Amino acid sequence: MSIDRTSPSAPRCGWAVYYADRRIVVTSWYVETQHQRYRIPDLEDVAVVLDPRRGLRWREIRALHHGAEVVLYGTGDRAQFERVRRALIRALEINRSPFP
Repeated sequence: MSIDRTSPSAPRCGWAVYYADRRIVVTSWYVETQHQRYRIPDLEDVAVVLDPRRGLRWREIRALHHGAEVVLYGTGDRAQFERVRRALIRALEINRSPFP
């Protein structure tokens, strides 16, 4: 018998690190910045924001954490930003409830 990994009843992974460097760590359970650790299920309205006041290439990932807006990550390095963004997408997807 095989297990369909896309099935809602498929087991979820216990814990995985999707991205890690000195500024941010993105795991299947949390995002840890230099200032705080945020549980993935506590993050809402995660969005990419371009901030022209900080330069034309500056991008940030912001989210609501218990009703307060927080900046999870920001950089002017597009390749680095994309790696963190994809890691966060994977973390959010693994925590998404299969039930409406």
